[in-house]
Amino acid sequence: MTVSATPADVLADFFAQFGVGDIVTLLSRLDEDIDWQVQGDATVPWTGVRRGKAQVAAFFDVLSDSLTPRAFAVAVEVAGGRIVRHRMFEDSAAAAAAFRPAGD
Repeated sequence: MTVSATPADVLADFFAQFGVGDIVTLLSRLDEDIDWQVQGDATVPWTGVRRGKAQVAAFFDVLSDSLTPRAFAVAVEVAGGRIVRHRMFEDSAAAAAAFRPAGD
């Protein structure tokens, strides 16, 4: 993506790469200092705050080891042709219940 790419272009490309599992290319769409947050219970392994591409790469490793995403929403900020801020929203209660040990 170029600096002249519209935010819509950047997001479309980001999600296209996510859809085919091309995390290396997806990460190239992020700013070096990306501010990435997923709210939720600490028992859910992919929740929390991450900064920078290396931490976001680790997010995708955890995510791919844990589930196949079906439904979620995001709020993003694009600047200079890169995603600089990302917030993911999901059914965090259902995710926490899925990771709660049996009998709790």
